[in-house]
Amino acid sequence: MIHLLPAALKAISVAVFVVSLSALSVSCDDQPVVLTGRWQGANADFNDVTLALEQIRDSVAGTITLAFANPTNIVAGTLSSGRAFGDSLEVSAIVSPASTGYVSIGFAGHVIRTPDIASGGVGLRGLSGRVLLSGTPDSIVVKLFQQ
Repeated sequence: MIHLLPAALKAISVAVFVVSLSALSVSCDDQPVVLTGRWQGANADFNDVTLALEQIRDSVAGTITLAFANPTNIVAGTLSSGRAFGDSLEVSAIVSPASTGYVSIGFAGHVIRTPDIASGGVGLRGLSGRVLLSGTPDSIVVKLFQQ
């Protein structure tokens, strides 16, 4: 029985260590991905959508610029709020000047990774999401890629 006690303690210690590692890996997964940098894309509605982001933990600052395809009109603003969580991002900005017809603009999306067919690995890292415009009922889907 004396020899069983150290073995039981060893088993308990290993179990506690495994549970501790599991808890650490869960907490690491809750950290937002790093989105600092310039993200750019276009679609049928926009000649250009650009996010210039600076991230500290889950807080995001920067600018958003939209260049409409038709009529050609540029709407831009400094982010008034921005949040990264997990692999997702939400940002909004007050438009300046207000003469563009919009009061605020925003983007909400998540990180995507495109496959690299040639190497069989991961290719470009991007953001897939929706541009949000004040005064319009619909959001517009757009993919942005890190520049």
